[in-house]
Amino acid sequence: MRKIFCLLAFMMALCLPNGVLAQQTIRVKCGGARYTDSKGQVWQADTGYNLGTASYIPAVVTGTSDQTLFQTGRYNSNSTAGMVYAFAVPNGH
Repeated sequence: MRKIFCLLAFMMALCLPNGVLAQQTIRVKCGGARYTDSKGQVWQADTGYNLGTASYIPAVVTGTSDQTLFQTGRYNSNSTAGMVYAFAVPNGH
């Protein structure tokens, strides 16, 4: 059964449009400035949000090589308004 599932998953991946397989990851450092993490991945400065307040915590964040990444954020204290991040992507993605 497991082999059949793996084969089906592989076949489905082959049938996906090239754009789906080529989609670039969008990384945003919510509430903060541009950041390059310990794996060399670049996180954009906080952008694409519709509302909310940037926040910072000076506490030590354990269990990660990138504590700076987890010390900023964005929150919305108005529970009736939804906070949304939106990004433009090329047609077909």
